[in-house]
Amino acid sequence: MSKNRDLYRRIMAMESRHFNMCFYCGCIATEYDFVPPFKLTDFYIRTGEEADFYEVPACNECHTILKEDKSGLLGQRVDFVKSKLAKKYEKALRVYHLWHHDELESFDHNFQKSLNAGIELGTETYERIKFRGFEFEVDGQKRHSNFVEEVKLTVFGEPFDHFRDALDYASKSYRVPKAKLKDLFAKHQNSFDKAITAFQKEFEEKQLEKKCREFAKAHKQNPNFVIRTVKLFLKMEESFTVEKALEKIYNTYIAPEAQIQQTLTKGNSMTVKYSDLESAFDFVSFGSYSDNEAYLSIKTGKIYWVSDNIDEEDEPLPDDLYQSDEYIQIPNKHDLDLGKKLVFDFVHQFLASDFETVSQYFRKQGAYGRFKLLLERREKLDEWYKFEEQENKKTLLEWAKESGVTVTE
Repeated sequence: MSKNRDLYRRIMAMESRHFNMCFYCGCIATEYDFVPPFKLTDFYIRTGEEADFYEVPACNECHTILKEDKSGLLGQRVDFVKSKLAKKYEKALRVYHLWHHDELESFDHNFQKSLNAGIELGTETYERIKFRGFEFEVDGQKRHSNFVEEVKLTVFGEPFDHFRDALDYASKSYRVPKAKLKDLFAKHQNSFDKAITAFQKEFEEKQLEKKCREFAKAHKQNPNFVIRTVKLFLKMEESFTVEKALEKIYNTYIAPEAQIQQTLTKGNSMTVKYSDLESAFDFVSFGSYSDNEAYLSIKTGKIYWVSDNIDEEDEPLPDDLYQSDEYIQIPNKHDLDLGKKLVFDFVHQFLASDFETVSQYFRKQGAYGRFKLLLERREKLDEWYKFEEQENKKTLLEWAKESGVTVTE
């Protein structure tokens, strides 16, 4: 073992300011790190694997961390200890990158104290990780400390020496939240340019969807259809803006349909009795969803009923029932949100203490049957039927008005 000890050569700093300094992080050196680890000397000798056989001044923390590393080259051990320090103080580094002391004045004292401590620790850690070692001498020969790669950071051509400065500049200049930008930087090959571009694309996508959904709501269109069509128009016409694409949707699909409806109803007083409308609504709401359908002619006011249980010979249907804009499909209770929502509106008003019980009912099948039994026990069944009838009528009349249908008693 003593013979092996003689293989190691102690590195000596070339400048006095580096005396007694940890080669790995720049703190005060208290130990010597053996490169490779002393216990692996025989292994490196027998195998002939490349090794430096240095004694390197190290602080206590770096010395402890390096006990886990088996590398035989100084450069490899530098990389190992840097990565471990970055992982250990990850939260402090995040605080350091995202906050400045002058940004903490509005916070309460305890939170300020916590963030200030994080900034201080993060600053120290960042400097330790970026420490590039020092020039040293071994056996009378000078060695350079080019073990830490010097990374040049740029933000669209603007150079920075420190990540924190680049992050601060990029965040303020391109209006990207620091935390979001830091995460995107890591996801896009440590490139601020790519991170900012990704954020802008994501922001534009959200703005596009927001405008499309507002448009769809205003014109009663399917939002997914509007979003897909806008993207298609933008791809086809590079000069198009979102607003221009929406305008094209309106002129291509919405305005002509509105004109057709206006033409069909012009000069016709389309009137339907409420009892007929109610019967059709009850019909399409009965059974499984889409089992039954009903259509109202906006020319004649006649209602056509469609079901597998109805013989078309007894009630012939128009040949163009499914193609012509003359016919409006009667909505069912689900279309008008008169199912589960109506139940909870009633419970909220008249059975507040049973709200949780009813909620449990609707997490399983057979909910409406159990709900009716509860109404019977609470002697609220008649009130429910009255409430349901009133809400159905109110909502149906609103639908008829929006559809241009005149309803009489």
